[in-house]
Amino acid sequence: MSVALAESFAPIVRHDHDGRQDQPIIDARNVAVAFKVEHGVVEAVKDISFQLYRGETIAIVGESGSGKSVTARTVMGLLSRRATVSPGSSVCYDGQNILKFPESARRKLRGNRISMIFQEPMSSLNPIYTVGSQIVEAIRVHRKVSRKQAWARALELLQHVQIPDPAARLRQ
Repeated sequence: MSVALAESFAPIVRHDHDGRQDQPIIDARNVAVAFKVEHGVVEAVKDISFQLYRGETIAIVGESGSGKSVTARTVMGLLSRRATVSPGSSVCYDGQNILKFPESARRKLRGNRISMIFQEPMSSLNPIYTVGSQIVEAIRVHRKVSRKQAWARALELLQHVQIPDPAARLRQ
């Protein structure tokens, strides 16, 4: 079920946007997600809206079970088949509603243009493999580069986010 923009808690323009003239890189509006369960439907996310501008970091904050991860998975296109995104929802990336993209187009965005760092590393990283091999694999899924080029990129990425001794971390 969609909530009309006038009834939404989210303002048309962010109050802290300081008169920005640029468009947000991500403009999520009226995002609502429901899951089919054994005895009906659970509304996991109801009417969340946010904007993210280039060079900006935002946080979605809430208590456990409030829909933060479901919202992020909606943006990423990583919801389970049981999930239904409301037809009134939109997530525009660089002005295009990516909720309308086919899976192949969403896959091209993931890892190349939009990424997600999961809260629980044990559910995302496999302790049997090195950190480097897992990052290299992700890079090579999204870019046609050699293993050596992907390894160099992985090192560059860890340096960029200021991971201490990134070369050692890649081998762990």
